[in-house]
Amino acid sequence: MANALVPPPLTASFGSIKDPKTGNVAVLDSSRDWIHWASMMFQSLARHFVSGVFRYEPVQSFAVGDTTPSVAGGNVWREVNTGATVITAFDDGLNSQEITILFTTGNTTITDGASLQLAGGVDFVGSANDILTLIRIATAWFEKSRSAN
Repeated sequence: MANALVPPPLTASFGSIKDPKTGNVAVLDSSRDWIHWASMMFQSLARHFVSGVFRYEPVQSFAVGDTTPSVAGGNVWREVNTGATVITAFDDGLNSQEITILFTTGNTTITDGASLQLAGGVDFVGSANDILTLIRIATAWFEKSRSAN
């Protein structure tokens, strides 16, 4: 096997792995073996997937009439309001979480404000089949994209 990849010797520091969620740093040096390194990297990625930052669940629906719906446990949401509803915030979001909202009616308005930073500083009035994507940075949601369908 002349072309086989040979791992570097375990005699020096190879750098570090930082868990972006907790900030914990693991130094990759000769005191650790390859299995431990792989385990640390896997655990770091797994924490992100489990935390909801990168997790994609089946499409869930906001509760009818909820003006501050929870976005815990999902990234893709459906608006199903049966009457006029003004959403002023999203509860239980995580930093770096991205949510996509599919509008099924013309009954919902997303209000621009301190916690919802929408394009042009203008409220988003959804209609059937519109899509709005937001990302949470620190304490506010920022519009990433919209599609008026």
